[in-house]
Amino acid sequence: MTAEEFTALLEVEKQKTYEVLRPQIHPEILKFLVGGIFNDSRKRLVAYAIIPLDTTFYEESGYLFDYFEKSTLSMRQSDETTEKTRIYLDGGSFTYKSIQVSIEEGLYHQLLISFYGDFDFSEWNIMREYTFFDTKDIESLFQNILFKQNIPIKDFLFKSSIFQNTEEFFAMMNYPGRELEVPISTNMKPYIGHSHLVAIIRNERKTSVNYAYETYIKKAFFEPLSIKLKTHFPDKYRDITSFWAPGCDMMYPDHKQFCLMITFVIDKDEVVRLQCFVYTHLNNKLYEWTYFPPKPYEHYGGYSEALVDIFKSVSNCDHMDYIREPECTLDDNDFWNNYVFKKDYSEYVYLKEIKFD
Repeated sequence: MTAEEFTALLEVEKQKTYEVLRPQIHPEILKFLVGGIFNDSRKRLVAYAIIPLDTTFYEESGYLFDYFEKSTLSMRQSDETTEKTRIYLDGGSFTYKSIQVSIEEGLYHQLLISFYGDFDFSEWNIMREYTFFDTKDIESLFQNILFKQNIPIKDFLFKSSIFQNTEEFFAMMNYPGRELEVPISTNMKPYIGHSHLVAIIRNERKTSVNYAYETYIKKAFFEPLSIKLKTHFPDKYRDITSFWAPGCDMMYPDHKQFCLMITFVIDKDEVVRLQCFVYTHLNNKLYEWTYFPPKPYEHYGGYSEALVDIFKSVSNCDHMDYIREPECTLDDNDFWNNYVFKKDYSEYVYLKEIKFD
């Protein structure tokens, strides 16, 4: 299959491809859409856009780069072009020219944008890759695909690792003879049964949302609480600190209707205690969580994994990721229902509302 034949194949489903990408991709980028190919179930898609570059492109359309994911930028170029992109420094070291400068100097002629889509969770999850080329030859843009021309196009495109089940993806990494096993990371465990593409896209979104959520909770609720505790009860709360994050560490489920704030409280005698607080959005109240006895933290063991040892006795928290990484939420109904919000009739068993006179 030639580049022209492959391009013609992409154009057959160009309109359907456009309809899938339009809600998520900037319309100025979609002007350069070549087309796409769906798998047999029509729930997966691979598509391409080719943007011709000249020395004025960045000045006129550089704003489009604001919509690019910088981590997916790459270059396909000759050794000669690579040398031209280098800026040599004192001592023989070098750095590289920016994309803007490289375009304005005419080093790149085409930008290939590859789209990979997987319809899951009732929506299209779209991953994008951006590759700059120093050639005007369209065949070089699709050389990896055309190189596999003896393999059916769909087999090549949709059997790539990005479409593998997340569990299979990690299993593939543990090839025979590998010395250290690569376990499924905590943040990827919720996506077992889904493609690695879906796992990456939804995890990136989840991380962004949860960073914002934690910042909000700390600024709006934890910081004022900390100040009031240290003001009203200076002997008990000489200081309030945390193990990992500034202010407090946090655990919460994905729905974020409530959260657990984990702190170390230092009293006037320098005794350190583990103390946790709960904020609930439903009634806009703060509570002290009293399930664990208020003994000095050293009795639990003064090391980082001690928190895991404490919480895994009552929950699915078996890794520090649940405490220190915003992309990992503790979706454990038994823990929240029976160890945090358990009630005896209408009263909470392990929550004491915090009030200040």
